[in-house]
Amino acid sequence: RDRNGVQPLGQGQEPSPVTGRQGAETLPTAEDDTDKPAVTAPTPAAQRTELVGPGEASASTVGDLDRPHADPAPFIRVLGPVTIEHARGSVEQSRRSRLTEYAAYLSLHPGATAAAIDEAIWPHRRREDNQTTRHTATSRLRAWLGEDPEGNPYLPVHQGTRYAFQHDVRTDWDDWRALLPDGPLRGTSEDLERAMSLVRGGPFDGAHPRRYAWAEPIRRAMIDQIVDAAHELARHQAREGNWRGAEDAVVVGLALDPALERLWRVRILAAHANDANSAGAESIDRMLTVTEDLGGDLEPETEDLLAAIRQGADLDQLTAIAL
Repeated sequence: RDRNGVQPLGQGQEPSPVTGRQGAETLPTAEDDTDKPAVTAPTPAAQRTELVGPGEASASTVGDLDRPHADPAPFIRVLGPVTIEHARGSVEQSRRSRLTEYAAYLSLHPGATAAAIDEAIWPHRRREDNQTTRHTATSRLRAWLGEDPEGNPYLPVHQGTRYAFQHDVRTDWDDWRALLPDGPLRGTSEDLERAMSLVRGGPFDGAHPRRYAWAEPIRRAMIDQIVDAAHELARHQAREGNWRGAEDAVVVGLALDPALERLWRVRILAAHANDANSAGAESIDRMLTVTEDLGGDLEPETEDLLAAIRQGADLDQLTAIAL
């Protein structure tokens, strides 16, 4: 079984890369899927159930994060621009973007059905066209990722209509969940730092504007966890007097949610701890600019912090308010 409890299809069955039966994978045909602009539609809610609670990653994977691998399996990054590392094969540049999206989808939806894949990656096409395109793209993705040291493809040849990578193929989101299996609010400082180090930007940054519609609910869940982790790590660092570390953590969270006042409160506190005048005032001005642009009133906790600063409260008093 793979990391999410899905047994990759084709295990225990005789692989049949070339068949004429409905639902079985065929070799590439003349029908191809290059990186032409595509219009995507949101995946139906019934097909979004594969994602992601914070505790779904296997606990045994935590120890693997620091373990060097002489022959690493493909690794898919989604906490930032979507990329594939350690692929063994090659692929034409014109096909790389679409196949990367396909790989990201499969890695986040192990055991996905053919119908779910078609709706997510190739919507608005006739069913028979989708089947041809999916089979071709699957074969190309399998060739790009390559085989493990035992000669088994990282994307097995499947019978039926379900698709899954070998369990060795991981994502940075898998690593995040392995580090924080109970969510960011229960993470240690060390695990929060390691999880935050995986973040290279907003999830799925730079994706084609008419692709990755299927990823929107996943992206929102990832942002929520990253923001929570940034705030929690900043609180840990502030309590330890590491104001630079607190500010660095908050900056990552604010890049994803610029109006989140609980992050601004920690940033203002860190700025005052480092420089009681100019840096603190600058942080306040920047926060007020963002919140005024969005309209609405400041949160009571933020108002209390600003009032305490105006009244000359000491750092301990400000910390009690901000954290």
